[in-house]
Amino acid sequence: MPKTRKRNRGTTQKSTIGTVKAANAQNAVQQPTGTTSVRRPLAPSASGPQGLIWPALVSLGCWGMAVSFFFFSNDPNHVVFGSLVVVMALLWTLSFGVRLRKMMALRQK
Repeated sequence: MPKTRKRNRGTTQKSTIGTVKAANAQNAVQQPTGTTSVRRPLAPSASGPQGLIWPALVSLGCWGMAVSFFFFSNDPNHVVFGSLVVVMALLWTLSFGVRLRKMMALRQK
């Protein structure tokens, strides 16, 4: 059973627009002035070495798949598949390098 409201079709559409705007104005929460929150550029889980595990494992897996497609596959299109996996491995290696560089820059601060 859907959890959406049923819409009344008729002449009440003009009045619903005004009530929606009024309801949104009443529900708006004002932030106190003078207090500022300092946010880190990265989430805490992504700033440590735990954020490097996933890209490292995926990039190693992609490089392994590329080697297996190039050298161990009997498929006639093994070069095409291998080159596609090499491109994917390069992208994951680039992601790993960027994350490693960010982590090293945060540790030096």
